[in-house]
Amino acid sequence: MGTADTMQLVGMAFAIAVFAGIGIYTGKKIKTKSDYYVAGQSFGVAAVASSTSGMFIGGGCVIGTAQLAFTDGFSGLAFSIGCCIAILLMGLGFSRRIRASGRQTIQEMIDFEFGRSACVLATLLGVLAFYVNSMSHFLSGISLIGSVFPVSTLVSSLVTGALILVCVFMGGFWGLSYINTLKMVILISTCIVSAGAIFAITDGLGDMRAELPARYFELFPRGAGTDLGNVFSAVLGIVSTQSTIQSVYAARSDRDCRVGFTIGALLLPVVGICCTIIGMYMRMTAPEISSLQAFPQFIIQHTHGFLSGVILATTLVAVASAGVSVMLGIAGVLVNNVYLRVRPDADTRSQLRFSRLVIVCLLAFTTVVINSGASDAIMQYNFLSMGLRCTVLFLPMCAALFLPGRISPAFVMLSTVLGPASLLVGTYALDLPFDSTFFGMAVSAVVMLAGLLFGKKSPVHD
Repeated sequence: MGTADTMQLVGMAFAIAVFAGIGIYTGKKIKTKSDYYVAGQSFGVAAVASSTSGMFIGGGCVIGTAQLAFTDGFSGLAFSIGCCIAILLMGLGFSRRIRASGRQTIQEMIDFEFGRSACVLATLLGVLAFYVNSMSHFLSGISLIGSVFPVSTLVSSLVTGALILVCVFMGGFWGLSYINTLKMVILISTCIVSAGAIFAITDGLGDMRAELPARYFELFPRGAGTDLGNVFSAVLGIVSTQSTIQSVYAARSDRDCRVGFTIGALLLPVVGICCTIIGMYMRMTAPEISSLQAFPQFIIQHTHGFLSGVILATTLVAVASAGVSVMLGIAGVLVNNVYLRVRPDADTRSQLRFSRLVIVCLLAFTTVVINSGASDAIMQYNFLSMGLRCTVLFLPMCAALFLPGRISPAFVMLSTVLGPASLLVGTYALDLPFDSTFFGMAVSAVVMLAGLLFGKKSPVHD
């Protein structure tokens, strides 16, 4: 397995210094909590597009897609297709209603419509769902660092956590927008050029068709129930993601939000297709490597010198910034729905201090879990997290936004518990012929429908 040469290391150092400089510059802009979490609601179209797509062009849509393509061919496309549909749905269908509500977390929407108990339950289970997603970003960082340096998983995970902390402490959501824009230009260009080169040297993928199993090129290599279920869970999970809500509020107008989300959505399938081709190519040319190493090993083996190091560093920063999006989402939920309940008079400085303490604790716990023998399948964590968050949050959020006053809190709380419980039972106890997200959402929908038909709601608005 290849490791980085001297010029690649120089390129990495240069790129990391540039990204660090961006973080330091944007960190000086942070004056209020609004600046930290939603960039002062100042984003134009380009910034909204980069913040939405940039959340996924990292561990999931690059390294995770290549890993899944390495093992299962066109199944690698499931996540990027789901991301595209979700961001379009959010930008064109949900964003105006969310902005009009004035509530910056899904839990706040649930609190206003269904009361404190429903909010607390949604907060606890939602945080668990978001946390599972952080595992995928850690694994992506470990993959990259392990490809470049001969270090242990522990050292790689500590470095990954340190990079996420640097991004968190410097620029918050504002810093992410600048970093996401630059990383997207570099990574999208890299993916397109790399996939184009593979297409040329493999005779239009003909050589890959001859070498790889036929199922790699089927529409649903793992079966329609699994692959379509992954798309389904990604769509509803991303719509139910706090980081996506933050991007909605970061826009300076409804129009900028809609246009930015549309552009961001259309970028993701391009990256997904290119990384799928890269993963399949590495399966053909280097089947002995770990699937987790498919993308970084392609960069090391097939690009050279200073530019190669820049690409590797950019991918590592992309992983860290995607991890920051998740961590900021968790911290934002806990600050607004837990910390301010306990300390309603807390000033901005103390809120930011609590937010950063939460992130430090989460990173430390993730490091322990990763080094305790957890699975290294990036997409396994991605799709499990998406399924959990949509079964916990999607239908209660929809009810709060589109059916106010129609469903009682008791039914919402029952849905919030039974939905994710059914998903976990389907995943680990039942041998279902389809993705367990379908099962969890079906149970949640039945409970919510019963609440719509039979529930007697009493007002809970403060």
